[in-house]
Amino acid sequence: MIVIHKPTIDDYAAVRALVAQVHALHHAARSDVYAADAHFSREYYAALLADENGFPIAAYDGDKLVGFASAFMKPANPNPAMLPHRIAYIDDICVHSRCRGRGIGRLLYNETVRLAKERGADTLMLTVWAFNESAIRFYKSLGMTERNINMEMRL
Repeated sequence: MIVIHKPTIDDYAAVRALVAQVHALHHAARSDVYAADAHFSREYYAALLADENGFPIAAYDGDKLVGFASAFMKPANPNPAMLPHRIAYIDDICVHSRCRGRGIGRLLYNETVRLAKERGADTLMLTVWAFNESAIRFYKSLGMTERNINMEMRL
């Protein structure tokens, strides 16, 4: 049975391994953006756990960490032309490659939604790379829609 709760500092190695799997996918597609190795330091992870605006969670199958999600409340947009919103932003959702397709990502997402609402968020956002078609399908299956499109031109 999969259980979701806040990870601890002792989960660092397992979380780092999950983040490295996702990082490898991103590096393979965009080596112009992502470094060859994931740089998910223990200090960064400890700060993530301690951040009062953040809400990291993990999925456990027994005592084995098989998924990780990290979200945080974004600061308000100071632009007076924009209507005020309380935005929760998903920074990461990672599920171990051997455990994908079992609903773990959906459990992590649903718990993130619950925690975002608990913190007063009225909007949930994330960024997904255009090359990551499986992630786009996954997020759309959860009811997410495109809000805007970032464009680039390599110089």
